[in-house]
Amino acid sequence: MMTRLFPLTTTFLALLCATYAPAQVTTEATTQSDNFSPEVAEATFNAVWNAMQQSGALASMSEVDWATMRAEYEPAALDATSNDALRAALNRMIESLGKSHFAIIPGEAIMEFDVEDVAIGDMPTEDATEEGTEEATDSLAPDSDKEAEPSDAPKKSTQPGDGQSGIHARFVDKTARVVAVTPGSPAAQLGIQPGWEIASIRGRSLHEYAEQFGEIESSSLTGYHRNAALQAMLTAEPDTVIPIHFIDLDGEEKELHVPATPQTAQVVTFGNLPPMPVTTQSQILTQADLAKMNIEVDPGISAGLVAFDVWMVPIVQPFAQAIETFRDAQVDCIIVDVRGNPGGLGGLAMGVAGHFTDEPVNLGTMTNAFGEMHFNTNPQRVSASGKLVEPLDVPLFILVDEMSASTSEIFAGGLQTAERAIIVGRKTPGLALPAIASDLPNGDIFYHAIAAFELANGDQIEGVGIAPDVPVQLNPDAFRTSSDPDLHAALEWLHNQDQPNASDETLN
Repeated sequence: MMTRLFPLTTTFLALLCATYAPAQVTTEATTQSDNFSPEVAEATFNAVWNAMQQSGALASMSEVDWATMRAEYEPAALDATSNDALRAALNRMIESLGKSHFAIIPGEAIMEFDVEDVAIGDMPTEDATEEGTEEATDSLAPDSDKEAEPSDAPKKSTQPGDGQSGIHARFVDKTARVVAVTPGSPAAQLGIQPGWEIASIRGRSLHEYAEQFGEIESSSLTGYHRNAALQAMLTAEPDTVIPIHFIDLDGEEKELHVPATPQTAQVVTFGNLPPMPVTTQSQILTQADLAKMNIEVDPGISAGLVAFDVWMVPIVQPFAQAIETFRDAQVDCIIVDVRGNPGGLGGLAMGVAGHFTDEPVNLGTMTNAFGEMHFNTNPQRVSASGKLVEPLDVPLFILVDEMSASTSEIFAGGLQTAERAIIVGRKTPGLALPAIASDLPNGDIFYHAIAAFELANGDQIEGVGIAPDVPVQLNPDAFRTSSDPDLHAALEWLHNQDQPNASDETLN
């Protein structure tokens, strides 16, 4: 089954933070738009090769390593008879690096993906019978009596798309579970709750899908892709409904048709990457707000919460405005939520972190063939409204998970190393290399790391990730305690500080 997916959405933003897998892309659109000849194939291979050799992320490779790699992969690239074959050859070479942030991106802004190979896998239909999967798929529809639907009923979604359901989910071991629901979204209006298990989407068993990966670490490159695919499955063509089979926290099964609504977020472009949506949300959580989430805090306690889904320029002003609001309200702590945030412009981490450091702090160092660049925080002494201020010194928590990558890891890891923030959640995937996108002679784009990166203490993020100071397991009991176990854990940590100066020593 073929489906059209826009590659840079908040649910499937692999380009900025992880190795992309376009080797499996085979499309009519690609074939029809081929800019291909033997000369183009050779020029494309050389462009990729030269960019790799100049990348500081591969500085550890010896001349022998390079010669061996070229001898192994160049012949297939030069013998390619189409762009698809060329991409496949180049991706085999890239995969041999074992690094994130290296990928060939087909030149088409909108690409065709084989969902069975890339996103869904060859997933057996739940309760499949010998008569075939179509009957089993129908058996999972909410109206199992199979009466004809009204002519004005929303169309059932058959594939992912640009429409959003409001469901955010992660695999916990091999169980797909709702971890958050966007307020006001179709999912929220249907009463879908964090903690619910997702048994199937469009009749496809998610347990069987997870089984295909075997035993993997959720906070890994493979785990990242598995969760990105899950998020893609929870999108659809706008104005259609997604048939989803849930199991709630009481074990009750629910068959729901979840509408998908058009994307309303601001869309930005950067360089030659496709457009991407950007949102920033903030609020002050009072004792009453937290009580609704079953989070108990001391009387009068308030927390400033700010979340954004990608590190792009449009987050800068809303973030500064949120900080000014938190400062005026004299909140007791600030929580920056980068769960599911795959990264973006690395330099933005310095300014955002500067809201919380009264002097420049080194978040880490980027090294390439031309030298070093220190990611030093830029203390913010002018508020969004133009007032002279000092950076906030209240306790700072950063919420992360297995989908917090790239710039999110630099931000969290740098402030953790500087002992300015407490990291709460689950280990990040370790996809931190700075990268750029370069045009190739065949019309494709080569997304490639340009440098290595290490934290101020010399630790590596790439392939390691950021381990939380307060780890949180997303099991059913955690969701029975609170609709947001990570937020609950952060505020519980603050509540349980016995010594008045403990947070000052750790967080400031």
